[in-house]
Amino acid sequence: MRRTLATLLLLMMATACSGPAHQTILDQTVPLENRIWQRFDTKTFNFDIADNESGYSLTVTADFDTAAFTLSALPIIINIYDPAGNRRMFTSELPLRDQRGTLTGEMQAGLLHTTTTLRSYMFFSNGGEQRIELKQGTSKYEIHGIANVGLTIRKVKPIKW
Repeated sequence: MRRTLATLLLLMMATACSGPAHQTILDQTVPLENRIWQRFDTKTFNFDIADNESGYSLTVTADFDTAAFTLSALPIIINIYDPAGNRRMFTSELPLRDQRGTLTGEMQAGLLHTTTTLRSYMFFSNGGEQRIELKQGTSKYEIHGIANVGLTIRKVKPIKW
């Protein structure tokens, strides 16, 4: 009886402590028509945050035709809107080449697939329907050679202090 009770207790503890390390909230990719991203073409991603006390990671992906896209990185502008209409804005870059000029990412179906973590641990101040807008941040009106852009948001385990 004790052995069964102890085994049951251990199973309950293991189940309670083992949850998904990274729960995916959003994983969406948007294709770009004719592999062109125009300067003011905003890519919008909507999602719901039920738990605004947890941390989240934000990752951007893109697939590039390296023959048409000649920059070493793609600057992007990120706007995050909460249900109250508050906006957070920041900029980042999707690198395609390292400092030596070598392509980063991996080739998939003839395109260079790159991934950049924008925030590894951030909070959303208000729960509810959120919106993230991505824009290309170059000074050029059109950027050629980008097949698609994507956004992944994951709920991450709390940081232990």
